[in-house]
Amino acid sequence: DFARVQQEAHDVWAKTLNSITVEGGTDEQRRVFYTALYHSQLHPNVLQDVNGEYPRMEGDETMKTTGNRYT
Repeated sequence: DFARVQQEAHDVWAKTLNSITVEGGTDEQRRVFYTALYHSQLHPNVLQDVNGEYPRMEGDETMKTTGNRYT
């Protein structure tokens, strides 16, 4: 059910974000740090499609790679 899945997701994120304790700094600096830690758990992601195509940054061109490209 939804409530169970929601609680499990909360618990996983809490465990991940609580794996590092930061001392010192301002509230804002700690917020920035934990936000970056959160983002580091989401990325990197593979950028290209299964056929190797990926969008060129800042353009309409489609590029192609034989290896993984990450974002």
